[in-house]
Parts: sequence; structure tokens; C-alpha cells
Amino acid sequence: METAIQIFGVLGALTTVGLGIPQLVHQIKTKHTPKVNFLSFWIFYIGILIWVVFGAFDPNGLWQVFGSNLLCILIYTATIYYLYKYYPDKKKNTMALVWTGIAIIMSLCAIVSGIYIYKLATGDKRFDISKEASTVIGAIAPALSTLAFLPQTIIALKRKSFEGVSPYMPLVFLINNAWWTTQFSLIIASGRPDAISVIPPIIWQVISSIVYGFQFIAIQIWRTKQKKLKALEEAKTTILPVEIKEEVLPASPSMIKATFIEDSKIENSVIQNKE
Repeated sequence: METAIQIFGVLGALTTVGLGIPQLVHQIKTKHTPKVNFLSFWIFYIGILIWVVFGAFDPNGLWQVFGSNLLCILIYTATIYYLYKYYPDKKKNTMALVWTGIAIIMSLCAIVSGIYIYKLATGDKRFDISKEASTVIGAIAPALSTLAFLPQTIIALKRKSFEGVSPYMPLVFLINNAWWTTQFSLIIASGRPDAISVIPPIIWQVISSIVYGFQFIAIQIWRTKQKKLKALEEAKTTILPVEIKEEVLPASPSMIKATFIEDSKIENSVIQNKE
């Protein structure tokens, strides 16, 4: 049982690290940020920070949660930066505010990481939070990461456009939810006395799967429609105007004779004029 818990924890950790990669690649590739809900990205950013705290101080010793979310928040820092960098309508002081927010979150991560390393090195249990506190944090962290992009999804549905959001982001989230749900379920099944602290995360992981599953399907439907519209536009531009040719009918014998007589009259008239 413990081996399975560790395996699914590692799988969850690997996918957690990659949560921000699809959106980061999308931003660097397109070099454009349309009108997106920036609040959604900041809520998720803070949610990752709380996951770092949860993994560092939870009595279950969830080192996978701590390590993966620490790496994830580093990658997501770059995502936040490029979101604003390629946003054409940003104000003059926008980047200064962005850097301030990033500095605060990174400082908190550094403090938590330092305490966690000290705890591992010394075996000091004083920094382990209580079961009640772990349950509360375990409910807040997944709530933020689950509902973070709900406003963005609602806005996208209203605008009927998912432009600016990587189609692979919700897919990675779904895979990530599967790994963590399995690990947390195994922790409960193992009968650990403090396993109750992972019940809220399991509930939120299930809700997250529903939310991001819907978002993934909606994005795929939108992308399919966009491809069809693009194909129609390309088809219109490739259609050449039809050249209308006059049909030449074969001359009948009577028409040839009439033409010959007419030409003869013209020729005789020209000769008489010369004389």
C-alpha cells in the first residue's frame, strides 16, 4: 500500500510540475495575450503557494506535494510574466505591479522552503501543523486551484471564444487530478490515523475533474469550429472566376454564299471608285 501511495504521489508530482507548461508554451509561441481574465491566473498562482505550504507542513509528510508545487510555481511565474508582457493594452505601471506580486509570492516560497528543509534535516516536528489546520488548508488549496479558471471559462463561453487559453492546459489538469485522487484515496484506505486531512482534497479533485473536463470539451468544440471556418475562408479565396466563352457555331452553306456575295460587292465597289 505504501509503495502504491509513493508511486501515485510521484506521478502526481510530475504532472503538477507541468501544469503551467502548456500555457507558457502557448504564450511564447503566439506572443499575444488577448483579453483574458487575469484574476483567474493569479488565483491559481496563490493556490499553488498554498499547496506548497500544505505539502511542507502536513503531518503526513507529503514531500511530493511540496516539491512538485514548488517547481510548478517557478514555472508559473514565467507564465504570469509572459501573460502581461504580450498583453497589448497594459498600463505603464502594470509590469511594476506584476513584479511586486511575483516578488511577494516568491519570498513566501523561499521562507516555507527554508523551514521545510530545516524540518527534514533536524527531524523537528514543531513545524507540523495540527490535523484541524491541515484539513482547513487541504480544503482551501484545491478550492483555489479548482475554481481559479471558472471565471475565465464563463467569460469565454459568453464571448464564444477560448482564444488565449492553451487547449492542453485542462488536459494536463485532468491527468493531474487522476493521480492525486488515487494517492489520497490510498492514504485513506491505508488506515492512517491522520488520513482525514486528505478528504477535502479528494472532494476538490473530483470537482476539479468536472470543471476542467468541461473546459477541455468546450475548447475542443471551439477549436473544431474555428478550423471549419478557416477552411471555408480558404476555400472561398481559392475559387477562380469562371470564364464565359462564346460558343462558335459552324457556318451553314447559305451563310457562306451570302458572305461571298457581300464580299464581292464590296470589292467591285472599291474597283469602281479607283476608276
